[in-house]
Amino acid sequence: MTLLTSMAHHFSPDGKSILFVSNIDHKQNEIYLMNLATGKTTQITENDRLNGSPTFHPDGKRIFYTSFMDRDSALKIINSEIFVTDTLGSYHTRLTNRIGNDGALDISPNGKTIACHYFLNGKADIYIMDIEGNNIKQLTSDTLDNRWPRWTPDGKHLAYTRVAENSDIWIMDKMETIKSNTLLHLNVTKYWNSNR
Repeated sequence: MTLLTSMAHHFSPDGKSILFVSNIDHKQNEIYLMNLATGKTTQITENDRLNGSPTFHPDGKRIFYTSFMDRDSALKIINSEIFVTDTLGSYHTRLTNRIGNDGALDISPNGKTIACHYFLNGKADIYIMDIEGNNIKQLTSDTLDNRWPRWTPDGKHLAYTRVAENSDIWIMDKMETIKSNTLLHLNVTKYWNSNR
């Protein structure tokens, strides 16, 4: 199998498979699942849209991803939504339905909460929602772009990037609406110690 491009890799919880995005079909970026022992590859998405950010649920049975739904007259992506499927791609359930772009999703270690960044009117902020795409809550609301949220292994905090002239990684409590005095600009390794 020769991949034209391959990106956005994500390992399964048991480490036996890997999700990736490729344009091997010579059309759009699609999501694939490869068994690392056998090399067998399953195409998970097959549509006329760009698909990305594939992420396993901790149960290893569900795959969450984003799909770019609409473009403007200049072909700029103006809407992307979050979907869920299984490891065969046998169904595709849309979880979000709002103007703007949902992306860079990450699933909490307990499998109950999705974190993502959401672009609207040129501004990105961090949001969380339950695993069905309901109860959406905005966590950041400052003047900077806030992107790429990632859960700490204990699921108590979210790390994300505040995009500025000198972008930095920040850590916050997942349930707090962010104000300047709730941000923790600290040693990231403290929160990613797998022995905690």
